[in-house]
Amino acid sequence: MGRQVAQAREKRVSARIAENRSYLEAELGYGVSFDVIIKDLSVAGKKAFLLAIDGFVNTIVMTEVINFLLRSRREDLAPVTAEKLLTRRIGYIETERETDLDKVITKVLAGFIALFVMAKTRPY
Repeated sequence: MGRQVAQAREKRVSARIAENRSYLEAELGYGVSFDVIIKDLSVAGKKAFLLAIDGFVNTIVMTEVINFLLRSRREDLAPVTAEKLLTRRIGYIETERETDLDKVITKVLAGFIALFVMAKTRPY
């Protein structure tokens, strides 16, 4: 369908990481556009994925973030929380949490990298 310019309600991040991924893939045309990057990862033993747009994101920063995340051990972050990932593993100045998937899309289209990590109650 595609995104609508004005939406009355936000599209909240789901407790199911697969549901978030499906929504983002559909909205960004993953598989149709080769510029949409989705990288599956394991972060401290948790299922995760990165989302970015090729050409919009600094590939050096993205590679460094991926390397930091892949080296994360569960015992270093247990329990794994967004705050711990942001302060201990992602050494990049502009980091924030987002609960609205449409805002995530807007930020990714502006050159941000989105990270989804599965948690007990909801991805972060």
